Amino acid sequence: LLCLGAVLVSCQAADFDAESLIGWRQDADGDFEKPDAKLALARIKTQADADAALRVKRIQEKQAKDLVAKQDREKRLADGAAATKAKADRDAALRVTIQAERKAKLQAKMKAQHEQEQVEKKEKALDDARQERKLKFRRQ
Repeated sequence: LLCLGAVLVSCQAADFDAESLIGWRQDADGDFEKPDAKLALARIKTQADADAALRVKRIQEKQAKDLVAKQDREKRLADGAAATKAKADRDAALRVTIQAERKAKLQAKMKAQHEQEQVEKKEKALDDARQERKLKFRRQ
């Protein structure tokens, strides 16, 4: 009896149903009777359904959390890719601008050099013409 009491106390402490564990219960008259099997089965089924519902809820919560984390990762990756592409586009535009400026400077330098050569040619031609006139004038 002492052992049975210890089992009952431990079952109650562990939140077990002592009646269904032992299989017998005492009625109001003090007589012991076997519990109704259908009632015990219904209690077990209800507990199993509650446990299953809790497991399903936890699985759904975990799946929702995983989905949110996956979407966040994908968004960060997409944002990073967009930022990288935008930076690459800006860099390419800057390179094109720099090349255009260099080309314009080179063309301006070449044009100035060509004009300088033309001016020097004209001056040389005028100088040669003067020299010719001087020689002609001296010969006469």
